[in-house]
Amino acid sequence: MPHNYLATQIAHNVLLAVASSVASGVSIAIQLSTPHEYLGLQIEYKYFLIASIVLCFMGALLSLRVDFVKKLDSSQWSKVATAMFAGLVITFLILPVAVSTPSVLFLMITAFFGGLAGTILLHLIFELLGDKELLDAVKDTVKQFLISKFKSIATFFGGAK
Repeated sequence: MPHNYLATQIAHNVLLAVASSVASGVSIAIQLSTPHEYLGLQIEYKYFLIASIVLCFMGALLSLRVDFVKKLDSSQWSKVATAMFAGLVITFLILPVAVSTPSVLFLMITAFFGGLAGTILLHLIFELLGDKELLDAVKDTVKQFLISKFKSIATFFGGAK
């Protein structure tokens, strides 16, 4: 008898999960079909997102033409995939955190240049994290730069010279 109760509970939970998935799908469809004004035209928001993804892909393909990327020891597909991943993360995760309400033009520009420079940035970050001596040198350089800037700001406001 307990297995019948368990089976009905599972079926009930599956129906709730399906209903919530349908409701969230409808909600996303409504949000993406909301018109947005751009250059005097009323265009649905989903087309801007599609354009951002296409521009990210174009930037990733263009990054293959950069000399630095040509020298990396990996396949063409992994270079493009890395650039696409970095571009999408920069566009859809980092940009909304940094800017509260980015415009669609800013989103598309960020998608293109995120895809273009994404693989280079990731490679440089991994090189920096992999070499302790280089990391220490960069930390010292940044520290000296910030100290000099704070000293110049203090001098400007009449502080210690």
